[in-house]
Amino acid sequence: MQFAVLGPLAVRRAGADLDLGTPKARTLLAVLLCYPGRPVSAPFLAEALWGDEPPKSAVKNVQTYVHRLRRRLGDPERIASRGRAYLLRVDRAELDAARFRDLAAAGRTAETAGDLPGAGRLLSEALGLWRGPAFSGMSGVPVLTAEAARLTEVRLGALELRIDVDLRLGRHAALLGELTALTGEHPLRERLWAQLMLALYRSGRRADALEAYRRARHTLVEQAGLDPGAELRHLHQAILAQEDTLNPASPQHGTALAGPSGEAASSRSGAALAGPSGEAASSRSGAAPSGPSGAVPSPPEEADSTPLSPQDGEEPSSPDETAAPPPERRPPVPRMLPPALGDFTGQDMELAEITAWLSKERSPDEATPVVAVSGRGGVGKSTLAITAAHRLRPDYADGQLYAVLGGARPHDPYAVLGRFLRALGVPAAALPDDADERCGLYRSLLADRRMLVVLDDAWDEGQIASLLPGSGGCGVIVTGRARLGGLAGARLVELGELADSDGERLLHRIAGAKLGQADPQDVRSLVRACAGLPLALRIAGSLLVSRPHWRVADLVAQLGDARHRLDGLRYRDLAVRASFELSYRRLSPAARRLFRLLGLLEAPDFPAWTAAAVLDAETARAQGLLDELVDVNLLDVVTTFEARARYRFHDLIRAYARERAEAEETPEQREEALIRAFGALLALTGFVFRAQTGYDELTRGDAPRWRPGEVTGAFPPAADPLSLLAAEGPALLAAIGQAADLGLDEICWELALGTETLFQARRSLDRWENAYGPALALTETAGNKRGQAALLASLAGVHFMRRRFDLAEDCCTRAVRLFQEIGDRMGEAQALQYLPYVLVAAGRLSEAIALGLEIRGLLTELGQTSSALDVYAQVGRALLEDGRTGEAAGVLTEVVAEAEASGNRVLIVRDSYWLALARLDLGRTAEAEAAIATLSARAEVLGATGSLYAAHARGRLLLARGDHSEAGWQLSAGLEAARGHDDVLMQVRILLALSDLHAGQVEGIRHAEQALGLARDMNDAVNTARALDRLARLRAAAGDHDAAARAGREAAAIRARIG
Repeated sequence: MQFAVLGPLAVRRAGADLDLGTPKARTLLAVLLCYPGRPVSAPFLAEALWGDEPPKSAVKNVQTYVHRLRRRLGDPERIASRGRAYLLRVDRAELDAARFRDLAAAGRTAETAGDLPGAGRLLSEALGLWRGPAFSGMSGVPVLTAEAARLTEVRLGALELRIDVDLRLGRHAALLGELTALTGEHPLRERLWAQLMLALYRSGRRADALEAYRRARHTLVEQAGLDPGAELRHLHQAILAQEDTLNPASPQHGTALAGPSGEAASSRSGAALAGPSGEAASSRSGAAPSGPSGAVPSPPEEADSTPLSPQDGEEPSSPDETAAPPPERRPPVPRMLPPALGDFTGQDMELAEITAWLSKERSPDEATPVVAVSGRGGVGKSTLAITAAHRLRPDYADGQLYAVLGGARPHDPYAVLGRFLRALGVPAAALPDDADERCGLYRSLLADRRMLVVLDDAWDEGQIASLLPGSGGCGVIVTGRARLGGLAGARLVELGELADSDGERLLHRIAGAKLGQADPQDVRSLVRACAGLPLALRIAGSLLVSRPHWRVADLVAQLGDARHRLDGLRYRDLAVRASFELSYRRLSPAARRLFRLLGLLEAPDFPAWTAAAVLDAETARAQGLLDELVDVNLLDVVTTFEARARYRFHDLIRAYARERAEAEETPEQREEALIRAFGALLALTGFVFRAQTGYDELTRGDAPRWRPGEVTGAFPPAADPLSLLAAEGPALLAAIGQAADLGLDEICWELALGTETLFQARRSLDRWENAYGPALALTETAGNKRGQAALLASLAGVHFMRRRFDLAEDCCTRAVRLFQEIGDRMGEAQALQYLPYVLVAAGRLSEAIALGLEIRGLLTELGQTSSALDVYAQVGRALLEDGRTGEAAGVLTEVVAEAEASGNRVLIVRDSYWLALARLDLGRTAEAEAAIATLSARAEVLGATGSLYAAHARGRLLLARGDHSEAGWQLSAGLEAARGHDDVLMQVRILLALSDLHAGQVEGIRHAEQALGLARDMNDAVNTARALDRLARLRAAAGDHDAAARAGREAAAIRARIG
């Protein structure tokens, strides 16, 4: 697949252009192509698609566009999900912009090495990839506009270098037409004018070269108010003097505009206006501000021409009356930024956002543009701010002010103002004593200047209020651990962890030689151990460099134990633990305790009511403390469910929280908090079970529940109960393992049993079976027979859905025996409840009917009416499979009616499906349609299974009515969905319906054969016999009587075997 952005956006596969769909989808792909192989957050994409006012559903709409784009590309793996971000997988060879950069870089390398013909070929090939302006036709999207400007600038740099090469090869005459056109297209790029002048001069047209200079000077003065730069003036003087250095000694060794390194070869020969990368080196060249991955080198600094002096006509009264020497006529230009780090890696998207926002031209009377960068300790806020500030130097020629504000130990802004004023030329003796006067003088001095102010590690908005300039000509970057949402009009940039690929690049830049000798898997493991935190990665790299005897594998092993990982992430004065400690100290005592207790949980994320449970507090109280943790980036908000937030720890912060819990909480306090959290999950599973079935949990132990009302009240009334439970699925699995490790057998088996409702509906059979493993082992070790029996009875359902009928029957039998041993008659009856399912599926229909009626009576006697109704439904199914369709319809009608009355949503949906099929077999299509309407309205109760039931039943209804076209569409869509959900049984049913639809055609036989093959594969005797009957009928109709007879005999033999 080939992606093209150097011109109109295009994607080609196998040589053909793909239809990318709507303009929004095209824009989405274009933005992802700006950051190939890097995660791009959904909010960032939403802003790109809808601007500053996206709709409320923007993030969800982004998900929809991503889904559609995956289908258009024909490769679902192309766009990967990374939490709330998306990553487009693109090889460099697949993206024309990447190939362009690689070829241009190779051309620069060849030019530096003196291979001028090779350099010319490579640069020409790179430039030949351009089909027009980058992202042509996609205006109005700032990120694309910025990226297009950056690519255009790099293209012009490569073009200018290629022209330099041609000049050095003596091709000056051939360049004249091209350069004349280029100076017309880019009249403010002095380098192109210089190249045109040199080409004209070498072509013997000295007068035209001088005329070109006059045109260049006139254009620069008229359009930019500037005189030509020193380089262009020197070249003009050299042409006037006809200096020998302007004439090439030979085609291979002519005087170029740049020497081998890209720097000026001679101040008198038209010195280069480009650095090694081919980007503009002078602010006079018309260069655009740099984009995310490259910076335009700073222009020569010019002194401010505005003197800081008394007003016109005023004089100091006398030297004696002046306490300090008068200020200099030309105040200093402050350059207070720390050095930029040469190994800055990743965070390109945030860097682009900052530079784009602060590089815009604004008038002095506009509001000061402010970017507020927030993020957890060690995430790279300061590095990003300093890197951005260096990139922005050309836009703030009057200087850059910088101060560290102290974070958790906030510095007094009064003292910071004093340092800033001294940097601006105010003598120490002239500093105002009053804080407001200092602030006023500071803002007055900045009023007419282009000055960038960087305020690093701010405590809160109040600390920086007096440090903000009052002019739109200035810009501010402020960083802090807390989100500075109170800064009016500020651009808020939230900094997250590095992607794994960026983490590897950062490690390679710090410890490249050591990493080059390591196993790549060890390098990846080291990046994961550092959890994407730049500070941790920097410490790991420094440790490897400073300890030559350490291998990468040694450090990976040292960091492998999460309990001691923070001990290993320390190097001299750098320590991850100390970084977190600063944020922890600023919390209130209650928030600190919540932080510690939440760190005990293994759940990957959790809602507010989990925090309430560990604290044993009201949810509203816990919510306020969670907000406090989020504000200082000790906790992340990762997703929302029904507009309710979920929270997650960064891996290293979780380790720190657990350290604090072990140091500050007693073992009893820690276990009590966990038991409350587990109890909240048990309360939730009970709530969802009741919502789905209309009755209480069938089997329940003695594990405590934590405030069921508090938990259930935390959810919106309209929320789908199954989705509520799905949101807690990972937390449930983590809690099962944690309870098992703690030996809490009663809690463990009840948590495991609580997953049945979810995993059965979602057909998550592997997760269902795996969830029971630790609980079964623990209950067996602890001698907890009730727990064992309950789990075995439920596990029968897993085996049943996997078509492992012998194992399902064995689980039921073992569960019954255990319940009998402890004298639990109710448990025994509930374990028997699963047997009719197994017998129906195995084709033992007479047994199923007899046993089902017996168990129904037992459950009714024990008052378990809902369970009795479930068993009665299996009797109806057995009657339907046995061909007693009228009796089946009567039973199923009764079941659905009683389920409606009791609110058992599961039985309403499931048995409306079977009732619809019975009525269709009886030719009662109107009544079947009513059952299908009931099924369709509530299909989501059973998740994917409900949707498949509805698709199959609707297809059968349309077929019965003779609407073959619509039936074919409905059944084909259902078949595709069944394959997607790996529901083989439903595939068999739909294929048999399709064989009816295409009866008399070859396609009908093919569908029946496919159904037969699937039924055989899953050892389903009932459906194997049914498919053989269908095939016999179709073969006979096609005249193949021998094959029909064979199929019929085999079907009869199967029925005889299963009874």
